[in-house]
Amino acid sequence: MGGGISFQTLLIDPFFNGHQFVLNMPMWFIAPLFFAEMINVLIRAATKSIPSSLKKEICILATYLILGAIAIKLGGSNGLESGFLLLLSRTLFFLACLGMGRFYAVALEKHDSLPNVLYFAILLPLQLIIILSANGNYAYTVSWCQFPGGILCTYAVTITGIAFLLRCCRMLSRAFGRSRFVLALADNTFSIMCHHMLGFFLVCSSFAFLATVTPWFSTFDLSTFLSKPGYRWMPASVPQMAFVYAAVGIVISLIIHFLWEKLKHRGSEILYKIKSDVMH
Repeated sequence: MGGGISFQTLLIDPFFNGHQFVLNMPMWFIAPLFFAEMINVLIRAATKSIPSSLKKEICILATYLILGAIAIKLGGSNGLESGFLLLLSRTLFFLACLGMGRFYAVALEKHDSLPNVLYFAILLPLQLIIILSANGNYAYTVSWCQFPGGILCTYAVTITGIAFLLRCCRMLSRAFGRSRFVLALADNTFSIMCHHMLGFFLVCSSFAFLATVTPWFSTFDLSTFLSKPGYRWMPASVPQMAFVYAAVGIVISLIIHFLWEKLKHRGSEILYKIKSDVMH
């Protein structure tokens, strides 16, 4: 499934494409995020001698937003093909998002105190205006740097979308408290992002198996499943079926994460024992 194992697919494509293997293609974000964080560290180190202040944060944010705007312009409505330009654009856009997150944390979060009703009364009409202004063409795809709405629309959608989710999370946190399940989700979003496609595939594979051994899954398209890795069986086109895929994707991701943690822990114990034996 996907590309074969080679020097190109293992060491080159993760930087310039990231979709070479189907089941782990959500990991395309790792390389540009790494480079964005490295650039951020270097810029912070270069400006360390400047006293920390709101003006400094505004200047850094403005720089990051300009770099992100370059990425949006480079991608445009059609997006980019695999290659260095795609890696550069992904990295610059991530850098803009990192800058916005940092600025919110150090300058805006302490002022984010509007009551929920008033907050959404302002935010939701604003989002509707943005959608109408973009003629409904407001969504963008970072993986291929496809930004049909242009610079202003892309930033407006990003900022208001994150503002919406931030307040929703704040409201839900009071209801869930320190739930172990919620903490498992919150603390392992990286693993969930990386491995959820495997969960989707296992669900669909289960349906494929049942379709071949029982008469109850007659609408399952086996030929499409075997030829298109992204095929998802949705009986009667019921969209709520997506919940099954999402739930299994999350559970499989968490299982992989905890098994990997146990394996690393066991490996560390073995190495420590070998080291102790050698020293004695």
